[in-house]
Amino acid sequence: MRRFFILCLTLLPLFGCASSQLNYNALDIAANTDTLLTRQVLYNLSNFIDNEFAIPAQIVVSSGVASTTNTISPGLTAPLTSSFNLAQAAALAATGFSGGNTWTTTTAAAGGTLSGTNAAAQNYGFSLVTDPFVLHRLLALYRFAVDGNEKALIEAYPLVQKSISLSQNTCINTEFNAKLGCAKSEREITGTKSFSTVVPDEYYLKYPVCVVCIPTNKGHSFRNLDGVVLEVNHYFQGRWLHWRKLAVVSGRDDNYSPGDVYIGQSGRYELFVSRNAPLAYQQFVLGVLAATTESATSARRRRLMLRTL
Repeated sequence: MRRFFILCLTLLPLFGCASSQLNYNALDIAANTDTLLTRQVLYNLSNFIDNEFAIPAQIVVSSGVASTTNTISPGLTAPLTSSFNLAQAAALAATGFSGGNTWTTTTAAAGGTLSGTNAAAQNYGFSLVTDPFVLHRLLALYRFAVDGNEKALIEAYPLVQKSISLSQNTCINTEFNAKLGCAKSEREITGTKSFSTVVPDEYYLKYPVCVVCIPTNKGHSFRNLDGVVLEVNHYFQGRWLHWRKLAVVSGRDDNYSPGDVYIGQSGRYELFVSRNAPLAYQQFVLGVLAATTESATSARRRRLMLRTL
């Protein structure tokens, strides 16, 4: 019995650390977040180096769940009663009669069992990017990283739009024919003309989270297809992405220069960021994250007109 209790006391600390295990798993999820993001960015960069007609392969990690379960199941056998046995014996001898009783007490053996489990699980929730506007943004962004063409990025990058309402006074006659002005006549009725239109959402055009931004005169500005003047985020402007083939294979020529900063390997290439822009890759990864999480509807500018009296 003593050994059983000693074993219990020894194993209890092993099964009493659920919170510590859970904390470890949660920190492990946080430590792997950058890996989940940067590895797919490196894959897409190498893919676009090889193929200018590539389609971005991107997932959005929406959640991470860590769980820990500790259980311990002790078992104890300790009988509370004993069994008794009475034996009687008698003998006849020359000296006389003799006899007696023999009592036997039996107690069942005590025992114990101990079992336990320690289970930990980590799960990620993610979704594949299939929205065409998001894919257009990523397509423009990865092409820019390889080619460094800022004008092409601004022209191809769909802006997030927001809806606004406008109204103005107008004059409408009794036949509901709109006129340019109001004549002094009882037949003229003054009303209100309301407009609903969509315009670029300036929230997504401000530093530091923008990909294409409201100009700050720190770089070249270009007009997009809607005539909006924008600049590429100056944190990753220019040809900052360099690469070097791992073997003598067909593909784009190397543009690696001594002193470039190594950022990883994917496909047939070692990838580097220019020594002149060491933070560009970090900012580009955040730009990819911004491009995949912009949720408002993107569309070419359209205008609706409503007329009220």
